[in-house]
Amino acid sequence: MPFHHIRCNVAIIVASILCSAEHGAEAYVPRQHQNWNGPFDSNWNVATKSGSIFSLAGRNKRFHDVAAKKRNSIAQHMRSSNDDSFHEASKPIKAVYLDSDSDPRLESEFGKEPQSRVLKDSSHSRVDLFVPVAYFCAAFAVTLPVILVPAIGYQEYQLSTRALTSFSTTAASLAMIGGGSGKFINGLVCQRIGAVATAAIYLAGMSAWSLVLSLSKTKHSVKWTVAGIEFCASAMWVACSIIFVNRYGKEPIKVARGVTYLSVASSLGQLLAKTIGSALLQFTDWRNIAKLGSLAALLGSVTVKLGLQEPKKELLPDNSKREAGVLSQIRSVMSSKIFWMAGCAHLAGHIAKSSDRILGPFLNEITTLPYQLCGALTSCVTLGFVHGVMKGQSYFKEPSVAGKKKMLNRWYFRAAISLFGLALCGSNAFRSLSSSSFLAAVAVICGGVCASSLAFPFYQIPNMVSTTVFPENQALSLSYLDGVAFILAAPVWALSDRITSSMGWSATWGFVFLVFGICRSLMMGAMEPVLAKES
Repeated sequence: MPFHHIRCNVAIIVASILCSAEHGAEAYVPRQHQNWNGPFDSNWNVATKSGSIFSLAGRNKRFHDVAAKKRNSIAQHMRSSNDDSFHEASKPIKAVYLDSDSDPRLESEFGKEPQSRVLKDSSHSRVDLFVPVAYFCAAFAVTLPVILVPAIGYQEYQLSTRALTSFSTTAASLAMIGGGSGKFINGLVCQRIGAVATAAIYLAGMSAWSLVLSLSKTKHSVKWTVAGIEFCASAMWVACSIIFVNRYGKEPIKVARGVTYLSVASSLGQLLAKTIGSALLQFTDWRNIAKLGSLAALLGSVTVKLGLQEPKKELLPDNSKREAGVLSQIRSVMSSKIFWMAGCAHLAGHIAKSSDRILGPFLNEITTLPYQLCGALTSCVTLGFVHGVMKGQSYFKEPSVAGKKKMLNRWYFRAAISLFGLALCGSNAFRSLSSSSFLAAVAVICGGVCASSLAFPFYQIPNMVSTTVFPENQALSLSYLDGVAFILAAPVWALSDRITSSMGWSATWGFVFLVFGICRSLMMGAMEPVLAKES
């Protein structure tokens, strides 16, 4: 072994022993590196025995910082050497706290070893509180129009049942256009000005649009205002996710915990908006409820502005590099056949997610229930998605690829059966033989089953496809997959309005059934690379 390598090895081992003696730790050289052929890596993974080249079994961050400091001191002292290779090897050491499970390089390099006692900080920061609160406010504000649009049609314009259905579906179609365009635009805005600033500005925008809704005088202004609210809301998921990534970039467990908080906040916001909003419609004017949504969004904006700060160093490239690479990244994603297959297939999940916008008018038309109660019954869609996300974890426990394919097919088949039930409720023959309460119960169950069946494909499959097919552009592909589905959902709901007006609700749900069948075929094709990798 060359002399400078021996000198370097001795220096590092001495530093490790000094730290071990001072803090009661144990230093050792793993068997894999007894014949080590080089100096040392410039990026150190300071953990316990199963996590690094040299290990220090300390119990707190201070011990590890001292260890890194001692090694840096020795390296600095020996820089006077004229050996260029040693100068290259003796760069300052970065103390990075990683578990062996969180870094696949460790397992591939050292093999599978016993679990290490890593330094894990289980405490929560203000990000874990303020970001979910802000996202709850956004979910509350964007969900209120679901129940307000039918109420506006009744209270403000005294629309007939069929005219109300047309009004609601048109508003839903424009909302999809607003959300879809936001997915393509707001992600780039978030990269430009930062996640915290984006969240604060777009929450303020939601507050302004909700206030405009409360002052609207015409049907067209109501529809476009709802589209504006959806446009601003489309930025919130990306912004809140990036805030967690910037805060816990090197701790994926905490990032996953933050995403879970966002999902819970979203579900709570939607449920409270539908229940509280429907209850308040019986006592006050719809304009006051729209102002309540404006107040909620403003509260979220203030929460972000006062409770969060933009990180000093974003986990994003410099502006010059980012501008040069944006077009090439977009081309690499959008030129893929798998991207378009997955984006079009993602339409089924977005239709199920936005079905609560027309489920209220549908229930009101086939039953004699008041529109306030029909709006509250659309909570079955939200509850269905929560149930589906929880049950969908069984996909990851299925060991065989054939079993996973069968599971996906079963979910789409169950969604198709639920649409058949909704079409049955919309038929005149079945309605003449059933009571209003029975029809409402069947429709609510079918709506919940449809949402539950497509919850896993809606939340997980785009992420799986992006990770497998676009590993270097995951965020961009995820945002654009949502954007494609949003844009496609708009003409689907617009065409559904025409079908309902001319042929009735049964034909409308039959049309959605046909769309789901096409989406199922495209999704199975888009999942082939993912399933092939899992096999």
